[in-house]
Amino acid sequence: MTKQKKYILYKFLKFVEKELNITQSYSIKTSNNHAEFTTTAYYDPEKRLIAVYVKDRAIIDIMRSFAHELVHCSQHQNGEVNPGEEVQDIGGKIEDDANAIAGQLIKKFTYENKKLKLFTESIKKN
Repeated sequence: MTKQKKYILYKFLKFVEKELNITQSYSIKTSNNHAEFTTTAYYDPEKRLIAVYVKDRAIIDIMRSFAHELVHCSQHQNGEVNPGEEVQDIGGKIEDDANAIAGQLIKKFTYENKKLKLFTESIKKN
């Protein structure tokens, strides 16, 4: 991952933490190994781990994955999701909320950070 992508992700993660009022700790893992994933990202509430597949993905798509999983982190923090509890993957309220809020966070961050190379950086190869 390029230095520019890392900088954008760091800035974005701090933005999302503030927007969602995430106060509990969590860890992140990025990976280029698609075999580790059944989708592009996941949140493990028991480990408080956010894992995101990053190889050959546009920065804006990586950011959306992080935002989505950080919403789940926030839902866990707020008692909406409990460790070990099954969450409906498609069509359930928890998942639909994560999708919608992630989109809103991307849009707001993009508007507030127009000088970042969010789109030109996304077409460069790692």
